[in-house]
Amino acid sequence: MSLSELPTELDAKIIEFLHAADDRQAVSSMSRVSKYYRQLAEPFLYRDLVFRAADEIRIKRLLITLLVETELAKHIRSFSLSDHRPLHPDYPSYYEKADILAGELGKYDSLIKKAIGLVPLPASTAMHMFGSIFARGGTIYRPEHSIDGTIALILSMAHDIKSIHLAVSAPGYLDITRELLNGPWTAFKNGTFDSTKAFSKLESLRIKGDGIQDPGMAIGPQGVTRKLILQKLHIAAVGTILGSTDALCSLELRNVKIMPALVEDLIKRSALVNLSRLVLDGLIDVLPQSWARYDYASLSQVIVDFLPNLEVLECVHMQTSQRQEKRPFASLRPLARLHTLRVDVPVLIDLATDDSDEDVSFDGQAILPPSLRHLELVESSTWQIDVLVNLEVVANPGISMNLETFSW
Repeated sequence: MSLSELPTELDAKIIEFLHAADDRQAVSSMSRVSKYYRQLAEPFLYRDLVFRAADEIRIKRLLITLLVETELAKHIRSFSLSDHRPLHPDYPSYYEKADILAGELGKYDSLIKKAIGLVPLPASTAMHMFGSIFARGGTIYRPEHSIDGTIALILSMAHDIKSIHLAVSAPGYLDITRELLNGPWTAFKNGTFDSTKAFSKLESLRIKGDGIQDPGMAIGPQGVTRKLILQKLHIAAVGTILGSTDALCSLELRNVKIMPALVEDLIKRSALVNLSRLVLDGLIDVLPQSWARYDYASLSQVIVDFLPNLEVLECVHMQTSQRQEKRPFASLRPLARLHTLRVDVPVLIDLATDDSDEDVSFDGQAILPPSLRHLELVESSTWQIDVLVNLEVVANPGISMNLETFSW
């Protein structure tokens, strides 16, 4: 049986299978068989876009394709940019390809200007975007400066995109893209940009850095994304971190350098009324405040006051020590919907401050909400495991009465 004799639904299943197997080359080959197979394969070719920061030429060729065939942008569901930037093995070949690409871009000058005119950015940023698109590489080590405008323009065209993952290597990196994501769009172009479509289906936004301070960071998009992950960043201020957050359901801070007071400030100022999941994982000290000596009772009170709909709370791998002065969480009982808690032992339980056999008190009924079903105490210290055993946590009715899973 030839391909032309297969039922239509089997044709689509074959291409879907190749896409699921991450065989992009096979899907691309199928798209070149005929117009019919091209129509079936194109949605899978553009569905999940994955690039490295060094893929300047590939990213700009994608932009050309989308400018010529604008309907293709509707297939984009995810965009991922990793920050791996190996040296090009053949410098002359790279620059030769970049020069050829610059000549090709010149042919689409009017289309690029028209597309930029629809993007909700100030005139100065729009000019920066245009210059970025036509720039050649910046340097071989730092090509991100020449792909910033290109990525921002591609994302502005992808109205059905659901997931964006951007690796951020330094302050100013992808600043055009981040400005676009932050919005608000209605403030620009007198409404010519369709803000009801742009990012309206975005569910997950992940920004990953390398710990370099970026005090001017502005992360959004406002009132759209449901899941926001910030990883390996240094946050010095929270005034522009989040815009309107009515739709935000999950917020994760992982290996972020941030003062404890700023975490409290972020929760207080961001109107996270619908947040159901908060993850604080491996937060790093920023002087003069220390997480090791932090008053976690203050954080728990802020969580209770400002996150009434929280269902999952994780506060793990924090810089804590049983020998340093601090206070653990206060009562979480007012969180009537909290069903999962992952927390470092010292953050939840007031452990002894020396090596004596002093009793450790913990009233689970006073601290934990009746709704709690899953409790995980995270701590690898042998000393603290011994304390848990002596405390007989599992047998404590205040903890185990409603739990379905308990582990440490």
